[in-house]
Amino acid sequence: MLRLWEGIALGAAVVFAAAIVVLMVGYSSQRPQEKPNKEVTEQYEAKYQEGEQSESLWQRTLRDPVAFFTFWLMIFTAVLGATAVFQLKALGRAEQISSDAAKAAKDAAVATRDAVTLARETSQRQLRAYVSVTGATITNFGSEQPVQAAVDIQNTGQTPAYKMTGKTLITTREFPISNPLPDMQVDNAAMDLGPGAVFTLRIGTARPLTAQENATVRAGTLAIYVYGVIRYEDAFGVHHETAFRLCFRGDVGETGQMHPYESGNNSN
Repeated sequence: MLRLWEGIALGAAVVFAAAIVVLMVGYSSQRPQEKPNKEVTEQYEAKYQEGEQSESLWQRTLRDPVAFFTFWLMIFTAVLGATAVFQLKALGRAEQISSDAAKAAKDAAVATRDAVTLARETSQRQLRAYVSVTGATITNFGSEQPVQAAVDIQNTGQTPAYKMTGKTLITTREFPISNPLPDMQVDNAAMDLGPGAVFTLRIGTARPLTAQENATVRAGTLAIYVYGVIRYEDAFGVHHETAFRLCFRGDVGETGQMHPYESGNNSN
């Protein structure tokens, strides 16, 4: 917009200056209209023509008060037009500087906001609760009693885990798993788990394993699975889940260490 007004001002100044020059030349070249008598007129015309031929435009301007005034009016108008163009250019630069400053301030505000958000998220990640399975064992394998599993669940974070609930199940299935596992059951009420605290989840089979099942587990084609999902809320009100899937296979006597299965273990 400023460039448009700049062009208009410059064009107007040029047109006005040209008009003044034409007016000045035309006025200074006019001859007197009065003719008192033929002799005087002829003498005047001879002197006028002689003076007109010998006088320059500048001399005519100095001699004629109107032309002299018009000349300085033209100079003043040209200076005024140049000043207007300069001011428009200055306004254009000021507008650009203001726009750049506003953009820089906006970028700085966005960067500050992002830095604050990153710092807050980093702080929450460092301080939040992290609930995970840190170990699991089974007992009574190979005996006439139901197999029992003990799963250690620990909060390794720096703040408590609130409203912690879980769904788990223990079962025997082929190894590796080729079909979907049965649905899990809710087996504990909501509880809080402080930082560093360990909760041991205990679960057992509904019956003892048969001799054939024990032999198949020892052979490695059948496995005992303990799997589940732990849900909790951290100190910042964010909900999280930890899924686990553990398995046991092989001849390890009545007590054995369970290991994470190749899939089904994840958390957020």
